[in-house]
Amino acid sequence: MKRSVSAAKFSGINSTVPGKVKSSRMPSNAANDKVPPAPRWVNIDYPRPSEKVLKGHYAIRVHAPWANQAQISFNGTSWNDCRNDVGFFWYDWHPERPALQKIYARARNGAGAWTKAETRECEVE
Repeated sequence: MKRSVSAAKFSGINSTVPGKVKSSRMPSNAANDKVPPAPRWVNIDYPRPSEKVLKGHYAIRVHAPWANQAQISFNGTSWNDCRNDVGFFWYDWHPERPALQKIYARARNGAGAWTKAETRECEVE
């Protein structure tokens, strides 16, 4: 009489119960299984540092891939919402007179705390 050999034996599956696969992973240690939160950073991509911006329209680009909301402020005044498009946040700015501008940006996910970008200075000509 021939004995049949288990397919699991030849497939490399480590199983003691038919149909159940035993994990070769080490036992779970809750302290080691915690994944650190992804770093949350915000960057003003454009305008570049010390860039000269012409009067008229300028699209400010903010990069915060983890966020679902971003805002811009000029010279510490009120915050303006940015629109989210193609993986970046944008603010359509229409500077009208020559001046040195300080641009502030911040972003958050949901109702969480705001994360701020480094202040960006640019000159409107």
